[in-house]
Amino acid sequence: RLAKIHPPVDLAVVAAGVGRYDVPPFVLAQVAGGSVRWRVTALNAAGNDVGRSEWRRVQPRSRP
Repeated sequence: RLAKIHPPVDLAVVAAGVGRYDVPPFVLAQVAGGSVRWRVTALNAAGNDVGRSEWRRVQPRSRP
């Protein structure tokens, strides 16, 4: 099942060259037992969309 996140995460800005983004803990807490859909959109210096990844679905791992 796809979880509903409140507040919704519409945007996360990551600087060029950063190879990793960690999902905020409040998102993981709200999707326990569910999954999250996400994709990456690349923007140029002017803020124009220059590429997008496919949508991906992630199910957070449970912590022991």
